[in-house]
Order: sequence, then structure tokens, then C-alpha cells
Amino acid sequence: MEDLAFDIEGLDVVNLDVPSMSGVVNKVMNVKKRVNKLNRLQKERNIDVSYSFGITANIANSMTKNAGKKIVACHSFEEIKSSRYMKLIGKRSDVLMCCSKAMTDMVQKEYGFSHIHAVWNPCDLERIVKQSADHPDDFSFFEKEGRRRLVTMGREDDVKGYWHLMKIFGRVAKQYPDVDLAVIGDGSFDEYKVMADKMGLSNRVVFTGNKKNPFPYLKSGDIFLLTSISEGLPNALVEAMTLELPIVSVNCKTGPAEILHDDFFEAESANDVFYAEYGILTPPFLAQKDTEVLFENGQVVLDEQEEKMANEIISLLQDENTRLKYSNRGPKRARDFSIEAYNEILEKLFS
Repeated sequence: MEDLAFDIEGLDVVNLDVPSMSGVVNKVMNVKKRVNKLNRLQKERNIDVSYSFGITANIANSMTKNAGKKIVACHSFEEIKSSRYMKLIGKRSDVLMCCSKAMTDMVQKEYGFSHIHAVWNPCDLERIVKQSADHPDDFSFFEKEGRRRLVTMGREDDVKGYWHLMKIFGRVAKQYPDVDLAVIGDGSFDEYKVMADKMGLSNRVVFTGNKKNPFPYLKSGDIFLLTSISEGLPNALVEAMTLELPIVSVNCKTGPAEILHDDFFEAESANDVFYAEYGILTPPFLAQKDTEVLFENGQVVLDEQEEKMANEIISLLQDENTRLKYSNRGPKRARDFSIEAYNEILEKLFS
């Protein structure tokens, strides 16, 4: 547990010590071991509420029998697409939670569960602001004078659509020689470094790797970008808004529209740019991965959806008033995703 990327100081942590294994038989045995250990733990500690999130944790929690109430939470669009998994945890849990209203609606329509609730992921807003004031040792890229930065945050995963991000930056960087890109998150990002090199932008793109405190890097940005193919509810958007970054986000399933607009709407109905109350939404991207970089007349070739996001970023870089408007609105909206707001909902569910 020494390599955890999050802070567990002050928590009473029990390690079940059942590491993941490959192979179907081993995975089934692992589930049984985890369920047995959880059952014993629930009985020994007289647990009133057993709350879990993540696929393996949800399966184990839903199959236990010694907690007063079992609450399982779904945090990704990929989870709700698995019917066997959803039927298992839905039938065996007392409360089923999804991290967005859109996901909750999908589950209700698909599986007919009546004990499901939309509960937004919580963000510790005070901690984010406090930690953003730190000054890391490897901060030189973020302190270059006369530079502006586009930033994004998330692990290296195809669902994050980073090939779209790199091509879009290639177009923006051509028009704005003073703009750099920072990608904050765990991973090697080797294929994206190759894309940057092909566009002649290696010295203008940084991949920070995993950071226990990513917020100083995030705060250094001028505009936050989200290019995901799908999301549950992207906490990174709320964290960026907390630090007053204006947002340009793809309107993917699910989450961005729900965060950036008071009255959320389905992503598939949004085929054009939408100027929401708290940020700019652009049409969903193609899911097919394509890291090939093509040029035409000295410009990186973009598809229609990439072109629209690139244009919005360029416009926002030019428009100080709009940037200031979204910067001022962000922290106010972020309070709807605070720990306090989350706790109020949980207290109602627990009772």
C-alpha cells in the first residue's frame, strides 16, 4: 500500500490482502476470498453501512451479508454497459448509486432498478485550493515567462482521447507560438510524445506523470481541456473550475454537460458547439483511435469535431472577457460538487 496515489492519513485502513490475478478461475477464487474477508470484517465491527465503488469492490460488497445496508456506486460509463455486472450488483445491493444523472437515467431505462440514485462525486475544494499553492521541484516548464498553457488531467487511457488532444494542439500551436500543452496524469504517453515530435512540438508539450499533488500544475494553466470519448463524472473538470480555469470540453457521455450546464442534456443530441453557463462544450469525438499525424498546406489535418474544438480554443485565447467570465463562474459552480453537498445526500441515503 506504499504506492497509493492518494492520501489515506488518519483513516482506519484494513488491507484485505487479496491482490488481483490473471485467469478466470483465479479471478473467481479472488472474489470468494474477498467476500469471505469482508463478511468477517462486517461482523467483527458491526458495520451499519458498507459502501463501495469500483467493479471488483462492488462485486465483493454486493455479495456480502453482514452489513446493515450495502451501497454500491458506479463511476464510469463502461460499468453500466456490462449487463451481467449491473444485474448482479443491482439485485444484491440496498442502494445503487451512479455519479451522474445521465448514467442514472440509462440504468433505470435499461435495468428497471428503483433503488438507484444520482450522487455526484465529491471534491474537497478547500484542499484543492490549499495544495495548489505548493511549489514542486520540477516546475520549470510551468514558470516560463511569456508562455500560456493549455492543460488536461487524467491517466493514459484510450478513453481519454488524447490523440484528438495532440492533433488539436498541433493546430492551436501553429497559430499561437506562445502556447504550450501540459498533460497531468499517470502513464508513459510514449505514442503521444511521438505525435508531438512529428508536429515539431516536443519542446512545447510536457507529460508530468503521476503526481500526488497535481494542483499546482493544474493551477498554472490558462485553459483546461477535456477530450474524452466517454466519462462518468469527470472530477478533473470540477477541480479545474475550483482553480478558476475556463473550460473547453467535448460533450461526451456522460458528465461534462451535467457539470457545465444547469439543465444537463444528452451528448448525442449536441452535434454543435454549445456555450454553457460554466464552459464551452464541443461535439463528441470519434472513438476510433488514430495517432497518425497528417499535414495539408503546413497545417495538421483535423476531422470535423477536432476542428470545432480547435476553433473554440483559438477563440477563447483571443477573448479575455469570456475567459474571465468562465474563470469567475467556475468556483461558484464547483461548490455544488463539494464534500458538504455530497455528505448531505449520503446522510439521506444512509437513513
